[in-house]
Amino acid sequence: MNNFIIPPLDPDFYPLSVFSRSYLEKTENEGGKEIIIGLVNENYSYEYRTSVFLTGHEDETSKYISFIIKSLLWIYGASSIYISDENIYRLLCKLFSKGGILSSDAEEMKSYYGDFCVIKGRMPAKAKREIKKKEDKSTDIIGLDIGCTGRKVCAVSDGKVVFSSNMPWTPKEYTSLEIIKEKIKESINSAAEYLKKVDKIGISTAGICSENKVITSTVFNGIKESEQKISQTLYIDAARELGIKNITVINDGDAAAFSAVINDGLSDVLGISLGTGLGGGYVDENGLITGIINELEFVPIDSSSLACDFGKDGCAAEYLSSKAIIKLAEKCGISFSEKMTPREKVLYVSNLLERGNKEVYNIYKTIGIYLGYAICHYSYFYKMKHVKVMGGITMGQGGEIIRDMAKKVLEAEFPPEKMPHMFFADDKSRLLGQAYAAAFLPILD
Repeated sequence: MNNFIIPPLDPDFYPLSVFSRSYLEKTENEGGKEIIIGLVNENYSYEYRTSVFLTGHEDETSKYISFIIKSLLWIYGASSIYISDENIYRLLCKLFSKGGILSSDAEEMKSYYGDFCVIKGRMPAKAKREIKKKEDKSTDIIGLDIGCTGRKVCAVSDGKVVFSSNMPWTPKEYTSLEIIKEKIKESINSAAEYLKKVDKIGISTAGICSENKVITSTVFNGIKESEQKISQTLYIDAARELGIKNITVINDGDAAAFSAVINDGLSDVLGISLGTGLGGGYVDENGLITGIINELEFVPIDSSSLACDFGKDGCAAEYLSSKAIIKLAEKCGISFSEKMTPREKVLYVSNLLERGNKEVYNIYKTIGIYLGYAICHYSYFYKMKHVKVMGGITMGQGGEIIRDMAKKVLEAEFPPEKMPHMFFADDKSRLLGQAYAAAFLPILD
């Protein structure tokens, strides 16, 4: 008998959080031992403690460690991993070796940080990097949210939105950085026309960001690999060419979390944005963005798919984005025109729901169950009191179904006093995306 809620359109789904809970209960009852995993990158260091079997239960332990390490890598990012136990160290070397389950993750980390290695021993003490902010007296500001299907921009004067716009685009079709830069400048100029001056601009984007640079982003998927490094400063370059000096760039998930600080006065917030892809972000108990990478799209949530890899089943992006809507719709027998874009397909499914299609109801119900169990898994890694959910696929009646099903999962998995407070952004906020929150980002020194 299953001890979890089964998604109606995915009976093979086995929540990773349920697998992890079962494994940890077994280690507690049958002599498991604590290990310490240390993750280090140029901006951050973090220690994670968990219990495992050091001998016996090899298959379960290998599976558990694979999922935990993959989750830690894509939440925190690492150029090196420290592991306290010899047996687990040898296991990790195997998992990260060529052809190993985590080999592609190792390659990605190496491409981001220049190096990646596994070290046996305890992570040395490292001071947490302090994020310094300049004094900010800005009154006329612009927020820009750059995604893979649209550029959302707003102009804010004295705390009030005086202009907002959503410009559809498909950046993966552009092979020239100059075209993308001109499109960005077009969005900035459209908002600047409504302000006397531009004191600062905050930019939210899909991808991994560090110190105002875009390390990698699906926005630049059409650009030649030789030009990818130049793309890291493209947003800053575009704004500076327009005479704007104060610029902050963060990923869209962090902007979603930061919106809970700006709009709702909250802290300890995990932000999740369900759109073309899946964005994730986090603000701590002080309402500050921490500098971890929060690439939740690559974090596994389905333990039935061990080889969770980029664009494959198992990773959250395949369950909590427009990809999931389209894939589940096709499973229901819904067909799409070859000329339809992913955005048009999602809107088509949403319209079917509004017209009372019962099969479509199960699409959103399934995604709601995915979301609930994803939050359960994320709770192993984040200190979170609140979860703010945003993104285009959470709008309208479909969003209400997703919310209600996710809440049912949380109520079943958490005691009331430990259940995170999950809430959805209102439709107006979702239409603006993270543009409004980005406008209020602090200026980094």
